[in-house]
Amino acid sequence: MASGRFRVPARIDAYDAEPVDRQLRIDYVTRPSHRFDSVSVEEAQEAVEIAIVVTAPRGQTRAAGHMHSLTVVLAAPLGDRRVIDACTGSVVPRLRSPMDPPPQPGGPGT
Repeated sequence: MASGRFRVPARIDAYDAEPVDRQLRIDYVTRPSHRFDSVSVEEAQEAVEIAIVVTAPRGQTRAAGHMHSLTVVLAAPLGDRRVIDACTGSVVPRLRSPMDPPPQPGGPGT
């Protein structure tokens, strides 16, 4: 790129949506000098894969991360599909809601 910037994937931290929602709020982390470039969404029967790409300057940058959010609109409600970070292949966790039951002792999150 002539601007001295190059494209890199951003780490998706979490998403927020209910199963009936078509809109997902995606939280992702970048370094302070990174700028949003694009988002891609691929929907399948069992999962929704999301890739967020940012541009970064060439050379060293500060390591501290900044949290950002964006909203993507799905063709169909999320349902019981998993949300996957397409850049890492990792399952993205859903943010806890005040309506969620509390974690059970000995279960996940305890």
